[in-house]
Amino acid sequence: MAEGYRSLVYYRAMIEDRVRTEAYQRAIFQIVQPDQVILDLGTGMGILACFAAQAGAKRIYAVESTDIITLAQNVALMNHFDSIMFLPGWSTDIEIPERVDGIVTETLGGMALDENLLRFLNDARRRLLKPGGFLIPNRLRLFIAAVESAHAYDHVAFWDRMSYGIHFRPVAQRASKIPFVSPIQASELLSQPVVFQDINLYEETPEAFETIIEMTIMRSGYLHGWAGWFEADLASGNTLATGPADKRTHWEQVFFPNVVPMRVHPGEKLKLRIRSVAKDTSLLWNWELV
Repeated sequence: MAEGYRSLVYYRAMIEDRVRTEAYQRAIFQIVQPDQVILDLGTGMGILACFAAQAGAKRIYAVESTDIITLAQNVALMNHFDSIMFLPGWSTDIEIPERVDGIVTETLGGMALDENLLRFLNDARRRLLKPGGFLIPNRLRLFIAAVESAHAYDHVAFWDRMSYGIHFRPVAQRASKIPFVSPIQASELLSQPVVFQDINLYEETPEAFETIIEMTIMRSGYLHGWAGWFEADLASGNTLATGPADKRTHWEQVFFPNVVPMRVHPGEKLKLRIRSVAKDTSLLWNWELV
């Protein structure tokens, strides 16, 4: 029951996120044409499949690996979206009797790739998309910037303080290696944002990568870590942005803690090595100053 409750809270947060949901709705209404066949990867509660049905798609294949697919089916049934066919399981395991005109997906984490989007999208594009078919989203840009954010770093600092006469410093060392979602203000940035991945989703892209990012400090402060976010191009003139200066979304930003806060000064150059490690259904992040 607890897991189901957490799932519904998660899906409610996504559906209530009007920046995210309305951007997808606009893109689907702009691109999907009557009599097209659509694939919805990781349909979840089924809202993108429902948008495709509203746009007049002839048939929508909605793929979902979790039990939420049962609720999605009931939602489609209540709304008389008879064009949606729900397929339980992983998209890499499914076969459908035709290639589709377009693929829509919102399997995006705070750093876009966290749910190993590229593994599933690369496979679906190769096997299931017609030549010349469309993708929503079609391009991703990943950003990172140095930040001074005591409130975000407190997730680490908390464990470095004695509680009840007990030292928890080993937990602090572990916490400094785990990225987490935290709202970051534009005023907390210590450097300009740097695009460290620009991914054309129509092209075959490795699931994991390693890169060194150089950034220049703009003002004096304490480097508590780095903030990451993404932009997703959904359709022409329709970009979904999740940065500190953009309208707030349920993704907020991802905070990558520094092990120990350090004083920095204007003009100072920092180099950060960031590496992703692909797992079956997730992407793990590693980062360090070099």
